[in-house]
This record gives sequence, structure tokens and C-alpha cells, in this order.
Amino acid sequence: LNGQAKEFKARVSAVKAEMEACYYEWGVNATVFFLWCDDGSPVLGRRYLSAALEYGDFRRVSTISEGDGLAFMEISYLEVQLDSIEATMALTPLIERGEPVPQSPATEIRYQDIALVVYENSEARLKVKVIRWGTMEPLPNAVVVAWVEGTGRRVEVAADSQGFATVNKAQLLRGLSEYELWATAYPCSTYNELLNPLRYAKILVDKQPP
Repeated sequence: LNGQAKEFKARVSAVKAEMEACYYEWGVNATVFFLWCDDGSPVLGRRYLSAALEYGDFRRVSTISEGDGLAFMEISYLEVQLDSIEATMALTPLIERGEPVPQSPATEIRYQDIALVVYENSEARLKVKVIRWGTMEPLPNAVVVAWVEGTGRRVEVAADSQGFATVNKAQLLRGLSEYELWATAYPCSTYNELLNPLRYAKILVDKQPP
């Protein structure tokens, strides 16, 4: 205008999506981060980005970014229960109409079932270990929940760095002659990994009458 040229600069780089999963008893709240592939910095100002998490027949699409480089998705353990204890899922950045961002890679999201292994189940205490079922590696800092079915009795314990957690079973069952004692576990958070406790980390610990 008026003889003055305006300079316009556009970022030219592929985009990748990465995912942080925060876990609850029902499932996962996942935050998707959109990053430039050339330097790993956040993709800001793009209000059209979303991401699809896929494996086989499973597909979940995130919210659309508001320009802050973030998007979100909720995933229940039941809907993401895959046909294998280990799998590699794909997280693909999308643009309008759900099309993949051109020349941008999918990120591998490692899926694995976790398991709750009982080490001690005495009248006094319950000692368990939380592991990744496919590799048998301990899952540190997981949340272990024990509860008496049909009552309000419930306790949460954090697993240690080796995946072990101990519950005061005697206190939880005090005064009860009939009960079902259950236990489950779930991670705190993971990055580019999705863990599922539904199949092997929810167990009936004790029951009276047997």
C-alpha cells in the first residue's frame, strides 16, 4: 500500500502430535501437544489442528486446538481394550475435515495392559505389585485402590518405586463377617504411552463366605 510492500512470513515445517495421559478409575484424560518437527517448539496460532488416536477399529479424535498448541480427549478403559496385551497405536495430527496434516508423521503410542500381582494376602495385610503385563516391568507410583463391595469402605495407596503397595486389610474389614474385597490399580501419568488396567489389574482379593 502506498508503495510499501508488507512482508509475510509463514512457518514451513511438518507437525507432530504427542500425548500425555492422566489416569483415573474410569479411564484417561489425555492432553495432545502439537509440536513443530524441525525444533520441537509448540505450534501456536493454529486454530484448526486436532489429532486422531488409532489402532485397528478403534479411533478417537481430540478436540480442536484453540491456537495454544493443545487439544484434549477422553478415553475409557473399556473402549480402548485391544485384542493384544501390547500394541503400537498411531497418533496423527489432523487439519480441517479430519484430513492428516500434509507430510507430517504419525507418532507411535505404546499400548500395554497392566496387571496387579498379589504377593501377600493375610488377615492383616494385602501386598500387591503393579506391573506392565507384557514386559513384567514394575509400574512405579501407580495408584492402588482396595474397597469392600457394597459398602463405603475404600482406601487408596501409592505404589513405591518398585511397584509395591501395602493395604491394611484388617482395618478395612474390621467388624465384617460377610464381604467381597476387591482391588485395582492405575498409573498416575504416562507420555506417548497408554496403559490399561481393565483386564488384569482388577481382582477379587477375598470373599466371605467363600
